[in-house]
Amino acid sequence: MTSQTLSSAPAVSSATATISSIAHFRSRFEFVLVDEFQDTDPAQAAIIAAILGGLAAERGKLFVVGDPKQSIYLFRDADVTQFKRTRDVIEERLGGEEVRLDVNFRSTPEVVGFVNYIFAALMAGSARPWEFAYEPLRASRTEDAGSVEVLLCPKTEPRDAGRRASAEAVARKVQRMVEAGEKPIVRAGDRRPAGYGDIAILLERRTNLIYYEWALRRYGIPYHVYAGLGFYRRQEVYDLYNILRILENERDDVALYGALRSPYFGISDARLFAVADSGPRSAALLERLRRFAAGAPESDVATAAALLASWRGVARRLRPAELLNRIVTESSVYAVYGGMPEGEQIIANVEKLIGIVRDLQEGGSSLGEVVGELELCIDGEEREGEAQPDLASSDAVAVMTVHASKGLEFPVVVVPDLSELPLPDTSTIIVEEGLRLGVRIANPENDHERENTPILAVLKDEAREKDEAERKRLFYVALTRARDHLVLCGVLPDAVPVSVAACRTRTDWLACCLGLCEDVYAAGGVEVLPPGEDRPLRIGVCTAPDAIPAEVRTAAPVLLTVPEDICPASERPLPPAALPAEEHVYSVSEIEGFLRGQGGSGSLHLILPCDDCVTRSREEREGDDTARQPNFASSRVLPRAAGDPHQDPHDKVKCSSRDGDARTRGLIIHEVFRGRDPVAVLRRYGIDDAGLAREYARLYEEFRGSPMVQGAGSDYCEVPFRARVGGVVFTGFIDRLLQRPDGTWILIDYKTGRVDEGNLPAKIQEHALQMAVYRRAAEGILGEPVRAYLYFTDTGRFVEAPADDDGVVDALREAVSGIEGRPAG
Repeated sequence: MTSQTLSSAPAVSSATATISSIAHFRSRFEFVLVDEFQDTDPAQAAIIAAILGGLAAERGKLFVVGDPKQSIYLFRDADVTQFKRTRDVIEERLGGEEVRLDVNFRSTPEVVGFVNYIFAALMAGSARPWEFAYEPLRASRTEDAGSVEVLLCPKTEPRDAGRRASAEAVARKVQRMVEAGEKPIVRAGDRRPAGYGDIAILLERRTNLIYYEWALRRYGIPYHVYAGLGFYRRQEVYDLYNILRILENERDDVALYGALRSPYFGISDARLFAVADSGPRSAALLERLRRFAAGAPESDVATAAALLASWRGVARRLRPAELLNRIVTESSVYAVYGGMPEGEQIIANVEKLIGIVRDLQEGGSSLGEVVGELELCIDGEEREGEAQPDLASSDAVAVMTVHASKGLEFPVVVVPDLSELPLPDTSTIIVEEGLRLGVRIANPENDHERENTPILAVLKDEAREKDEAERKRLFYVALTRARDHLVLCGVLPDAVPVSVAACRTRTDWLACCLGLCEDVYAAGGVEVLPPGEDRPLRIGVCTAPDAIPAEVRTAAPVLLTVPEDICPASERPLPPAALPAEEHVYSVSEIEGFLRGQGGSGSLHLILPCDDCVTRSREEREGDDTARQPNFASSRVLPRAAGDPHQDPHDKVKCSSRDGDARTRGLIIHEVFRGRDPVAVLRRYGIDDAGLAREYARLYEEFRGSPMVQGAGSDYCEVPFRARVGGVVFTGFIDRLLQRPDGTWILIDYKTGRVDEGNLPAKIQEHALQMAVYRRAAEGILGEPVRAYLYFTDTGRFVEAPADDDGVVDALREAVSGIEGRPAG
């Protein structure tokens, strides 16, 4: 007897196309066995019928195996109604029989009892072709004990916050289960506490995956995401594909851009811009890369250019798979992937790609042909499954969709997102067998609004019923993956639905079947009697998952094993790492503090600005009624404060005892000048004074109304910088950086405290070093000249800080040499 299988999608398509000639092969098959028949789609059913031919009329020739409760591929046109029709044909026309396999050898009695209790209610009907009445299972593992627990999180708005809370509840529970050893499992006859590698989180959809990854990382839980059929859409596949493209065609600029940004080289967008700008646009990017590398031999660009040159030198001599091995080895990219959350999956995918290329080269494919084949797979979105690391050897929580888990089992299963609503049906056209066609069309009687035709409404109702039945089956598959323990997580329901038909979510199903209510929540659980059992089953219910003891921590790094054929240890001894000495980063205040400590003022001795660079104070402007507005002068005059007619409102801001010290006042000014509400800012500092808030608001309005600021095209507050000035690295924040209407850039630094003509020169000298550093930093950011101004908030006065680069460099060298205890060079 010949035994043959037909399973892959391409094979199904090919077989469907040759059904007309399949009679030639019928004589080869004496018996036909179809496994997983519940997932049969129309094309597969046609193939089976064609192969059967005359066998369909003979007894004992056709065997069908399947579980209609596990039909979960409606989105791929799997039609569970085929199962019911075929069963009827076997029983009624072929004289066959149905053999029920009702013993569950996988799960503990607690898990089996819970499944029986829930689905006896959810799958009670069988009137529709896609419905099957539930038949209870019997547990084989009668000596082992398990558990079922429901976590219900308080409802949280907005929705994203609720999803984060649910994911965090799952992470807390997982950490507690493992570290407290509260979930014993039985493996190979041995009883032990569950570890992370024994736990699986099964998602109905990948929509909320990012929340679970965040929560698991937050609580230091090792995990691995088991993906689906998106292998050729993975970034690590794109990265190697781009490298092969540029090695095959050095003028492929797009591929080179992608490769340089990848972890193989890690070149920033800013550096890439500089590389692209280093030569004529007519030159290939690779040529510009070489030119840039020649001028910066110690840069990351030079390293990238050297690696690419090395690989191009052997690309035509090495076989493609060997070339990929060399790229992976010499780039040390596994060290990068090892520090990433999905590092194990990424490395497995890289190894799978190398295996695919090895298969291609065995067929005689050259580098160019391999690149072309990969291009077809990527552009055509070939449905290739991602590489699956070994489940048994991993000590990490498995995170996957329910569809991906089918056929697998786990000691502990967590099923979250029970309160997620099903996706809405947005279909505008539905075509069903029997030539039933439903569409949305314009209704001339309703202003030509598009409306569902009656047949579309009927088909939508039918589709909704099919989807509902499939969601129940998907829930069944998720729950029956558990061997020992089952944890379900959702959101507290607003009310208990009166019937299964009234339920919208899986949480509603549980609430309806278990009778969830305040008494159940207070008792911490509920007891139910599964069908055919004489002993009640207790289901734990937790409504405060945020109280589960757990600790936020960082996950320990996971040791990744690199295959010997990728990076043979004997060939790549690791040289000792030579770490450069850490460079000290200064703040301007540190330099100024040192200079003051040496007996100086902490300032530079600079030539003072000319009169045109200093705007007149408020008092000067108020005393000159006939004068026109001077250069960069502030145009508004604040009224006197109520009470004392001679008190300047700025004095009130400056002198108020409730305003705290000068430092606090400066902090308040900076926050208000960023556009924050003065009332809110003052309250943060323990000050509740509406009058004082109004004065701060007036100070800000006067600043905004000054000719220096009015009409600014670009205006940035609190601009962070890291700049090298005179060989010294500085960090800090520029109070304001703006572009004036004439296109020139200025930076402004706010200063509190009064200033008059007598102490103005000293104030300028005091802040000259700071302003010089800030100006150099701003010019480095913008790539354009910048003028630096001090703004004295108490008088509304702008003063331009002079540019003296030589003085800045000399002062910095003196200060740094003194701080580091070495002579100035």
